[in-house]
Amino acid sequence: MAINVDYYLNRIRSTVTSVAAQVSNALPGNPVTRDYEILSQVGSAGPAYSWKIYAAQKRSTKKPVSVWLFEKRNLEKWPRYEKELFSEILKRGISQLTRLRHPRILVIEHPLEESRDSYAFCTEPVFASLANALGHLDNITPHPKHLEEFEFLDIEIRYGLFQIVEALSFLHIDVKMMHRNVSPESVIINEKGEWKLAGFDFAVQGTQGINNQITYEMLEWNQRTMSVIQPLLDYLAPEYIIGGRCDPYADIFSFGIMALTVFNRGKQPFENRNSLDNFRKNTEKLNTLSMSVFINVPSELREDLKMCLNLTPDLRPDATQFSKITYFNEPLIQILNSLDSLCQMDYAQKMNFFKQLPQLLMKFPKRPLIQKILPQLCAEFIATELVPFILPSVFHIAGTTNNDEFAAVILPQLIPIFTLERPYQILLLFLQNMDLLLEKTNDEAARKYLLPLICNALSSETVKIQELCLSIIPKVAKMIERQSMKTEVLPKLLQLIIDGGGVLTIRVQALLCLGKLLPSLEPWMVTDQIIPALPKVISREPAILMAILGIYKLAYEESRFGITREQCAKSILPFLIASSMENTLNMSQFEQYMALIHRVLNRIEKDQRQRLQQLSASQEEQRSVGEFADILGQSSITQDKDSLSNGLSDLVIEGSIDEKTNGISKNAVSKGPLSLSDKKRLAAEREQNLRLRSQPNLLQPVSTKENINKSQSTNCNSLLPDPFEIEPYNSLNSIILPSQSKTYSPSQPDPSKTKPDNLLESFMLPNQSKNHSCLWPDSSETQPNNSLVSFMHQSQSTNFTPLWPDPFKMEPDKSSASFLLQPAIHAVSLPGPPIVQNPVVRSGSGQRTTANRAANGSLNEVDKKLNMSALDDIVCFPSKLNTKDNFSLNSKQQAK
Repeated sequence: MAINVDYYLNRIRSTVTSVAAQVSNALPGNPVTRDYEILSQVGSAGPAYSWKIYAAQKRSTKKPVSVWLFEKRNLEKWPRYEKELFSEILKRGISQLTRLRHPRILVIEHPLEESRDSYAFCTEPVFASLANALGHLDNITPHPKHLEEFEFLDIEIRYGLFQIVEALSFLHIDVKMMHRNVSPESVIINEKGEWKLAGFDFAVQGTQGINNQITYEMLEWNQRTMSVIQPLLDYLAPEYIIGGRCDPYADIFSFGIMALTVFNRGKQPFENRNSLDNFRKNTEKLNTLSMSVFINVPSELREDLKMCLNLTPDLRPDATQFSKITYFNEPLIQILNSLDSLCQMDYAQKMNFFKQLPQLLMKFPKRPLIQKILPQLCAEFIATELVPFILPSVFHIAGTTNNDEFAAVILPQLIPIFTLERPYQILLLFLQNMDLLLEKTNDEAARKYLLPLICNALSSETVKIQELCLSIIPKVAKMIERQSMKTEVLPKLLQLIIDGGGVLTIRVQALLCLGKLLPSLEPWMVTDQIIPALPKVISREPAILMAILGIYKLAYEESRFGITREQCAKSILPFLIASSMENTLNMSQFEQYMALIHRVLNRIEKDQRQRLQQLSASQEEQRSVGEFADILGQSSITQDKDSLSNGLSDLVIEGSIDEKTNGISKNAVSKGPLSLSDKKRLAAEREQNLRLRSQPNLLQPVSTKENINKSQSTNCNSLLPDPFEIEPYNSLNSIILPSQSKTYSPSQPDPSKTKPDNLLESFMLPNQSKNHSCLWPDSSETQPNNSLVSFMHQSQSTNFTPLWPDPFKMEPDKSSASFLLQPAIHAVSLPGPPIVQNPVVRSGSGQRTTANRAANGSLNEVDKKLNMSALDDIVCFPSKLNTKDNFSLNSKQQAK
């Protein structure tokens, strides 16, 4: 069956509203309402339960109190005399109570105030009257929940009776006063569970007579008078009715009847019903009182209680004697009595008492611990030196409470001392009992009060406090906010790990704490704060090294942290490898280090391989043969790193430009993708050639078409143009030409190359195929004593390709220029020479000839006016040719 919460809330709200309305109507203009805020009714007391007791609080300080209210409208139907007499009785009782100050007497907080409609005064917080606790709920609307099915505990009855006996002892001996109305309606139970004596409406002060004897006025109970303005007949001593002297022993008789009523759960032993006849009959039974009347009384109290009901007053014990009976000589009573006497103890006595208290409290039930003992312990928190001795008892009491009781009663008392730093034992005790505190508090209270306490404990200089704090932090990690974790907890933890105050156990505990925190941390906290800080730990202790290894392993295995291969390679691996070399590690520990190192290395290798493969695949897609052909043109570049000879490196200044000027060699493409350095080199060469082409020519070239037409018109009689018509930047390229063919056969010319666009190109460029005809002049037409020509024939026989035309002779001084002949190099890719419009070559004697004339083997015309030595200086030809050296070099290249 579902509970209708709204229904009950509405009922409670309406009840509180009605009570507040009643109080407001009853207290119009009463001065008590100006200083105190009235809450709900908790009980009733006094003659005929005429006083209503309300829970209240002081408006200025919010201090809890109880307001007593008597409404005059209840007397409207009374006779005038009884009305005035009753008012006087109430005033007198409150007046006498106000003058009395004793721990066992109810404390007055505000004196009686009278208004047109009510009487009101204020006392300490009240739980209820004894009569209410025994089930008499007269003049209470509605019935308080705390009184429903209420039952006293044995310790409460035992100590309550002891307190009333002490109050009577105070009245009889110190004040010389008789109460004359000791009854459950006159005994008040305060908020701490203490029984306080009140109801001094019929009390009388003793007078000193002859021989310093104290005498008291005799009370005459009149049956014809309203019972409400007289003491309760059921609790009066027999001497008030049958005659005799009146002395304090009469209060002892009333106390005995009240005690029997308590043990009988509110049932009176004698019911006189305001009849003197019934009273006399019941009095006669006292002479033969059977033990069946005391059946509910503890055995150790029966005889003493029976003595209180003796018909002879002198045989009754006085209050002091009764307080010392065996029934009250019990350890729990002594503990409670000592707590009530704390104000009379010095510091050493209090310290010794609080040391023994936790073991003694284990015998107490829950209610007196909360109501009676806890408030008195917390009242001693004002002395900070005693707090470490009090807290163990408070924690024991906290263990008996539920969460609601802890939050309402205990936590408010602990909050003021959470911030105490001295003595350090206070913080130590809180940390030792942190599990209990976390269990009893909700998350909001824990974040507000307990987390600051824990964070502050990390900065403590006490080793024991640091150890406890490090063991607690993982338990509250989920409650720590992200910002607090980043700025407070983690920096302090890392500082302890790196330094630790020189204490090994603290550093190890901090590392273990950090490892337990990892599942609760954000990934960026691990990668940005923890991983960079661990290599800073300098220690050779195996405990520290293995703890760091454990943190690395946890962080590495948890994929959500996202430890990158860069962090593994640059931070984690160097530390692990260096730490694994420590001689302090045993074999098992070393193997654990190596296992993690291998795992990290394998991951780095795998990831890096995948990355490089993906990068290579991406580069393959971005460059293709077609793309390079579009960018660089149809060409081929030979590459051979081993044949990049020192001889050519001295001569190569400009790359030759031929059919591979704007492209890539097929051999290069077939061997694989170009590297970035090759691309940069080709781009730079292309840019340089284009820039050179864009410059104005020093010599006006003749177009190829015109040259061909001229050669055709003159029947190839004169194919050599003026040397100054050659482009100056192509002079060297026209000489230095790479070769790509492996074998040249003069007997198999290539038909496709019989008519080149450029005559010099047809003479000087090497063949592309294996069986192209040699374009060099016939050796029979050269001078037989020319060593270079003879060497050229040798190179042909060994499948070498000459790189330049026939050597030529200089001026008549017979100085000759020799040219180095190189074998065909397939692995080296050199740029081709630029194509000249009017190629010119010179014979060995220094004469200029055209390429056609060299091919036909006859020299038709020699221009003796032109001196080519200046051109030799430009292209830096070698002045001498060492045929032997060149041959040995070519032979070496061929061997390679």
